Amino acid sequence: MQNAPHFSPPITAQVRADGSVLLENMPFAPGHFVQVTVAPLPPPMETVPALSLVGALLRYDDPFAPATDPDDWNAMRNE
Repeated sequence: MQNAPHFSPPITAQVRADGSVLLENMPFAPGHFVQVTVAPLPPPMETVPALSLVGALLRYDDPFAPATDPDDWNAMRNE
């Protein structure tokens, strides 16, 4: 009876200047054969500062005014 295959989660590594990739702490016993698939990762997303909208607002026209005409609420009432 064969043992079920052991799958490890994807491992990311950076290519060294000499073009090599070093994988350390693999979850397999020494001497086991493993399949290695190499695929490029997308470039990292630019980090956006959490407060990137600070200063974007020029003015509040009337911050405490209702968003709609108060008479619009009468449409929902049963008369």
